[in-house]
Amino acid sequence: MFTELRLRNFKSFKDAVLPLGPFTVIVGENASGKSNVRDAFRFLMGMARGHTVAETFGRGFTGGELTWGGIRGGLHGACHNGAEEFGVGVDFGSRPAAVEAAYDLDARVPRDLRRPTVAFEQLRNLTSGARYMLRLPPQSDDLADELRHSDFVLTDDGVTFVDPAVEVAVGGSLLPVYGHPRQDRSDDKIPHLRELATRSLVALRGLRCLDADPGAARDPAEPGVPELGELGEGLAAVLRTISEDDGNLGRALASWVAALAPTECQRLLFPIDPNGKVNLQLVESGGRVVNAPSASDGTIRLLVYLAAMFGPRQGKTYIIEELENGIHPTRLHLLVELIERSVEDGDTQVIASTHSPDLLQMLSENSIQHAVLAYRLDGQPDTRLKRIMDIDDADRLIPKYGPADLHSQGWFETTMEFLENAEPGVEQAG
Repeated sequence: MFTELRLRNFKSFKDAVLPLGPFTVIVGENASGKSNVRDAFRFLMGMARGHTVAETFGRGFTGGELTWGGIRGGLHGACHNGAEEFGVGVDFGSRPAAVEAAYDLDARVPRDLRRPTVAFEQLRNLTSGARYMLRLPPQSDDLADELRHSDFVLTDDGVTFVDPAVEVAVGGSLLPVYGHPRQDRSDDKIPHLRELATRSLVALRGLRCLDADPGAARDPAEPGVPELGELGEGLAAVLRTISEDDGNLGRALASWVAALAPTECQRLLFPIDPNGKVNLQLVESGGRVVNAPSASDGTIRLLVYLAAMFGPRQGKTYIIEELENGIHPTRLHLLVELIERSVEDGDTQVIASTHSPDLLQMLSENSIQHAVLAYRLDGQPDTRLKRIMDIDDADRLIPKYGPADLHSQGWFETTMEFLENAEPGVEQAG
């Protein structure tokens, strides 16, 4: 599970930290920067798939077929306020050994947008304090000189560097690790590094941006599709696999289907068409069978979320924009409950933005602790992030008035504007 996202000069973020819990809901006004959080995770996803910086921000095609959708605004909008470099980093805990680790990547994007490159990349074992420099800036800065020419590098805080001849796979490619060839050459160190690199890559490749598109989700699917696409592609095949589970999974899915769409969908059918593809049919409470193309958008979206939560999900982190979109208000609380139950075992994490005060009100006591405000101060371009429970007086006012009323009245933003203008020079807290 990711526990922190760090953003430096990335899009609307000058220097911000997003604390993350099992279910993190981000609120804020339009253009406050909520969508840029999704773009930061998408950048990490692209790099973990082995794309270059340019490919990650662009659109990728293989054999004429779109395989990567890129990032909004492309490279032109990658850096904050005229900067030529940005950094994105994450902290995460990896199971089963519960190693706390961090991954940081800085990219250089020249103003002419030619040859954007990775400027710096590192892995840190937060449990042991070891730091592994995976890629150094191409220019010979002080750090590069220190690492390449010193007899050893071992600082007071326990930072250790290993043999530069060692190669590990992170960010989708084999990268040299710079450091001391004698200080840390023992064979037992190299497996630890490779294990940390493998777990980091698994965590990064477990990121999923889920943007449920009823049109794409309705399409027939190839049998055996292992998981949903970003738009909900493969929905019929994934739901079929879950439904055929002999244990509690199939029964749990059927129960949630009946709860989330009580009139339109009592159970699901999965006929195979002449082309060998899996189709989705919904059986209504009166027995009428409805083909997926005729089902409502809201019902299809709910089925996409069910497939995501019940499907193959070990180590998956879903990033969802405006979770409430297309969901009837009477079903929204059930969707929140579904997500909160799904993240309990630690194998699934959800990071979602919302404009809905009602959704904020539906969060459990634990989830409201992880809700975050994205905001901008008047006349300033950078997005700032703050846990809403860390805002002054929120712990007293939220139980009294409820987060929905405070959100709809703009209390969170107004309070931060007042507090930060009252204390000039005070930087934001994560």
